[in-house]
Amino acid sequence: TSASRINDLLAKGRILKQRDKDPLTNLRNRKAAQKYITDYLERSSDLCAMLIMDIDHFKTVNDVFGHMYGDKIRETGTKLNQIFRSSDCICRLGGDEFMIFMTKLPDKDIVLKKAAQLNKSIFTCLNKDHRKYMISASIGICFTDSGKSTYSQLYKNADSALYSSKQNGRNQYSVYRNELKDTSIS
Repeated sequence: TSASRINDLLAKGRILKQRDKDPLTNLRNRKAAQKYITDYLERSSDLCAMLIMDIDHFKTVNDVFGHMYGDKIRETGTKLNQIFRSSDCICRLGGDEFMIFMTKLPDKDIVLKKAAQLNKSIFTCLNKDHRKYMISASIGICFTDSGKSTYSQLYKNADSALYSSKQNGRNQYSVYRNELKDTSIS
């Protein structure tokens, strides 16, 4: 019957939608984000940015406060949705690592402002047994080139900038610029 065909199509649609989502945060998962970004880069030449963010010392906090604190990952997904535009591709790469792909940028300054806002939003101090534990974020940023950029190039460069943020003390963002990394403390 036509009602059962409609129900089958609706069920397939829900399955496809769930396939592309991270179950904990309801953000895109890595595979869905990679496909979206790859497709976008193939058809567009506007200024874009990729941000990769790690929550600093998250494993230590989980070990000290228990895995129930892992629910903070869900809260991080909510914060990302509040800070970034609905047109931006936000995904959880896994664990405590997230990626944001911003498109149609008027300039690079908006990305730096968003990264600083994200650092401020994530920063928290927790206390247990007279010890302080800081939660912060390290962020790596890479902008598209004037020529054609690929997903793998952007990911590699943003990841390199992320590593620079971690090496330079965490709780900051770094911008990848060819062979030169520009570290900016938020």
